[in-house]
Amino acid sequence: MTESSSSPIDRLRGELNRVVDAVRLQGEKALDALNLNPMRGPWHPAVDILEKTDQVQVVVDLPGVDPTTVEVLLVANMLTIRGSRAVGASQGTEVRAERPAGSFERAIPLPSAVESDEVDAQAKWGVLTITLQKRKESPPLSVRVAVQNRE
Repeated sequence: MTESSSSPIDRLRGELNRVVDAVRLQGEKALDALNLNPMRGPWHPAVDILEKTDQVQVVVDLPGVDPTTVEVLLVANMLTIRGSRAVGASQGTEVRAERPAGSFERAIPLPSAVESDEVDAQAKWGVLTITLQKRKESPPLSVRVAVQNRE
């Protein structure tokens, strides 16, 4: 059967076999060539969110990221963290690359309302810790309703 007279299923099966063979024989280089490598492109740093009595704390793993290049943005109850990690200096042929490089962005909805003017961000040992003060709740307001007799 020639390629032009084969069914779409046969063509798809042939293409999948070609991809599987390329990955089996060439490993990650084949994934890169096919643009299927999950370790390439935008990456998403791991995030922990801790809620305390009067604070929300967001802890972000950013090893190898220059903290002076990280942008922390708070709009309403959405915390956005942006930055990038440079590709390592190549001293030879890359055999395996598992540490993602390039730009990243995480938009994190916060579990509580926070004060926009009370945000502290500290970086140490590749970990960014952002501490946000919870918004102080106003005490319930009681209003007395005056009732007028209409006679």
